[in-house]
Amino acid sequence: MSRWVSERQFRTWKHRISYQNADMEIVEKGVEPDGFFALWWKSPSKRRRRPVLSFTIELDRGTEDLERIREKLLANAAYLDSRVYRDALGVKSGRCLMITTGRERAQNMMALAREMNVAWAWYFCTFAEVMDQKRNAVTDALWRRAGREELVSLVPDSFYREKKN
Repeated sequence: MSRWVSERQFRTWKHRISYQNADMEIVEKGVEPDGFFALWWKSPSKRRRRPVLSFTIELDRGTEDLERIREKLLANAAYLDSRVYRDALGVKSGRCLMITTGRERAQNMMALAREMNVAWAWYFCTFAEVMDQKRNAVTDALWRRAGREELVSLVPDSFYREKKN
């Protein structure tokens, strides 16, 4: 891991972004993810540049209503696309990780993400899956993507294979 940013740091930054909400209105909103981390991938041959994988984290304890979740999905996806995100965190792209209380809730959030055309931005998992001591939350395939059946790893298989020129 090359970098960690806490929720506390995000609060001090007071990042604001504009985006189109579920009612198709342009709104300006502060975005404060629960965390951020970046991974530097080191190529075995040392000839390739090391790509950066970056992720914001949202922890859902099951206490927020559907409208709040909808806005969180939209706002965080817009944040990933913003100059504010790129400048503050020094990365070009990223994904949002939603860790929630159960699979049914995760499925409902995935349906919302598809409905609002922000599924590209999100990976979903449960607290139980992430905290399973027998699994690695970064390298094991335990994350769900909206509209896809297979579980995926945060590190794509292509990162394990050396590219041939």
